[in-house]
Amino acid sequence: MRVRHSLRLKFAATFALVGVVLVLIHAVAILQLNRHQEAQLIDQIVSDEMEGLLQQYERIGSIDGPPYRQLQRFAVRAADRYRVEVREIGSMRFYLAYSVSLHEERAHAFTIALVLGAVFTALVTALIGLWASGWLTRHVVDLARRVRELDGRSGES
Repeated sequence: MRVRHSLRLKFAATFALVGVVLVLIHAVAILQLNRHQEAQLIDQIVSDEMEGLLQQYERIGSIDGPPYRQLQRFAVRAADRYRVEVREIGSMRFYLAYSVSLHEERAHAFTIALVLGAVFTALVTALIGLWASGWLTRHVVDLARRVRELDGRSGES
């Protein structure tokens, strides 16, 4: 029985290790893809807002009306991080500050969910590895017993 337990633990450890490595690679890839897409989204939002601001300025010669009137009264909070875009039209310089705090909060929640999912998947993989290794070693031990029995019979003749 010692051989069976040792073999079972080796199979289980190998299966669990491969599973955990695959889960971690997958989780890191998803996290990087999410960060990249979030950065692209922020850049697109800021660029679109700046384009709207500049079009309004070129059309009427001033900045007036939503959402720009709200932006002028916007209080910058020190704890927030901002994506800032600067553009010039002639001698006029336009600044647009976009708070990325909500994006960062969402990214943090996503990272926590991803980590919890990866841990859960790794645990399930380890449990499946234990079950599968038990099933596999049971068949290997049974096969070894049958071979010994056949060797014993051939030695008696």
